[in-house]
Amino acid sequence: GQIVTLTQEDLSLPLALPPARIISTPNPRGFIPPAVGAPAPSAPFRHDHEELWCLTPMLPSGFIFKLLITETHGCPFYVGLNGLALLDGDDQLLPLSRQNVAASPSSLNVLPSVIAAGGDPRTLDKLTDGINHTFDDTHMWLTPFNPQNQVCIYIYFPTPITLSMVRLWNYSKTAERGAAEVVMYLDDVELFRGPCRKAPLPPGHQFNTMSALSHGEREGGKLADDWCQSVLFTDHPDIVARESSRMHRSGDV
Repeated sequence: GQIVTLTQEDLSLPLALPPARIISTPNPRGFIPPAVGAPAPSAPFRHDHEELWCLTPMLPSGFIFKLLITETHGCPFYVGLNGLALLDGDDQLLPLSRQNVAASPSSLNVLPSVIAAGGDPRTLDKLTDGINHTFDDTHMWLTPFNPQNQVCIYIYFPTPITLSMVRLWNYSKTAERGAAEVVMYLDDVELFRGPCRKAPLPPGHQFNTMSALSHGEREGGKLADDWCQSVLFTDHPDIVARESSRMHRSGDV
């Protein structure tokens, strides 16, 4: 489908959406998640408060990762992201696809007016298509936002994973629709709560794309600075040094 022009009527619809909820999945190997608020099994790594604003556990493990978006950068009706990536304890990308990624609400395509218009391509699979540093909205995810119920992204793994890092790229088509505050959980244990960097304006208002992993390779035209944000769950010095420019600092948003 083509990008749908959202009307004033559309803007009132998200407020009537039901609360976000966890989608039922088989219980892997009889695993019983810890209660909400239970302490993480590994020792916490305290980042400098003025630098990262968070207290994170070291290399947490689990089956279900949840990203809760609690605020936008100004839009009260919609929120989106360009991309999302998780890295394991060996600093390798974890597999993300339509098979193990879900969201509530899933996308703009829950809105009757968008369905009637033939659908909108800003669907959940765009979070994992690898084209994240972009101003092309056909490679972005956008969904209705309700401040009362918030928005949840769920990632399921059949066997437990160890998490060393989460990378996210904020929504750049209309930066006010990007995520401003998020909370991250693994098996209902809170890992991180903090702000997200706002996407920049496109340079010269030209539409460009960059692969999520090709940080130094350009596909034509001048790109804005990479606005990828990294949240670390490791204190490995090489990883910390490599990701330092992508970690949120006070005053970045």
